[in-house]
Amino acid sequence: MNDESKQLGNTRDTARDIVLAVDLNSPDSIMRARCFVSAIGDLHKWAKAFYEQRLVDLLSDGEQRELIIDNLRFYLARDKTTKCKDHAATLEAVFIAVGGDPSAVARHLSSNAWKPGGLREVLADKWGECFEVIETTTVREGKPNRNGKTLHVVDERFIPTLQKGEAHGQATDLLADSQDNG
Repeated sequence: MNDESKQLGNTRDTARDIVLAVDLNSPDSIMRARCFVSAIGDLHKWAKAFYEQRLVDLLSDGEQRELIIDNLRFYLARDKTTKCKDHAATLEAVFIAVGGDPSAVARHLSSNAWKPGGLREVLADKWGECFEVIETTTVREGKPNRNGKTLHVVDERFIPTLQKGEAHGQATDLLADSQDNG
């Protein structure tokens, strides 16, 4: 057993002892235990964020863009979130863009009120005034790529110019070409 495992075991035993010592007939004792457990949760969140920031620093500051340890790959990934800057202005712009047709406006609504991807074409130059894209960097874990090859799947729903089946055939041809050249 390594030192980290011993320390974790000691910490776990201490936490268990504190929670087992709770007098279930004493509201004060129950609340102290609740605060203790909450503090452990806060400490976990802090430690995880600190650890992830250290990995982000490692992977973004140097030439190393990924780290592979045994069967675990650490790499930087960009998360994007698009949110509406001004709902009233966006609504007005959409109404004008679709000629005042409420049904056309409703087709561009989503659970966060607007579908930014669908409105990009409708609003054209005004899209940037209505929406902003927020990027954050997170550390992701996954299995290493085997020989640097990845399989890409084509979703035919997003290829309107091709007939059903054509996209699959083209994707298969591209995959075969990449395997021949790789």
